[in-house]
Amino acid sequence: MGEFISRRAECERRTAQLQKVALQRAIKHIEAQAKINTRKKSGATARTITSKVTGEGQNLQAIVGGNDDNLIYEEFGTGIYSEKNGRKTPWKYKDKTTGKWYVTRGKKGTRAMRKAGESSKGQVKQIIAQTMKGGIGK
Repeated sequence: MGEFISRRAECERRTAQLQKVALQRAIKHIEAQAKINTRKKSGATARTITSKVTGEGQNLQAIVGGNDDNLIYEEFGTGIYSEKNGRKTPWKYKDKTTGKWYVTRGKKGTRAMRKAGESSKGQVKQIIAQTMKGGIGK
């Protein structure tokens, strides 16, 4: 009888690679949904939304976010529409593009990021399952 050759290390390495690829595909789907969910006055906020996967092995993390200051206001709202403890009195602001001054009591949050994650749960499971299944035989 022949000598036993273990392929365990190779299998574990391939599985770890597939997990990272699956998570990258899933998080790109959520990123795309978040961009769709944002307001589209100029598109600047949506353009700053990005995603990345960090870590290795069992410590993988998927992060979706953006660096536009408006993103937090877009998500949680401002003033009387704020999710928590918003300002109750009106205020003035100057529109960056038109230079005009406006009075506001706030703006409603779109919950773009949260909705993207919540509405994508089923698709994320499918993306991960398909990626893992498709990579096993390769």
